[in-house]
Amino acid sequence: MTTETKATEDRSKVRIRNILVPVDGSEYSLNAAKYAIKIVKYENAHPLRIHIITPLIPYGYSTSIPKTDKSHADNQG
Repeated sequence: MTTETKATEDRSKVRIRNILVPVDGSEYSLNAAKYAIKIVKYENAHPLRIHIITPLIPYGYSTSIPKTDKSHADNQG
């Protein structure tokens, strides 16, 4: 049994119905979208497109904790 024959036999067991295509405008994502379109046509599937937006605030961003006046805190207690 050749690899091509095995792939054809395995294909009859799986049907692709939906393909998620995340696009962020990069060359990689656009190439992936072109490839996904080929699969959609071949499988008669439905493409689900989402546009990825890079956040303006980097991950892990936080504000600094305000410092307290230690002498003021000592007088309170």
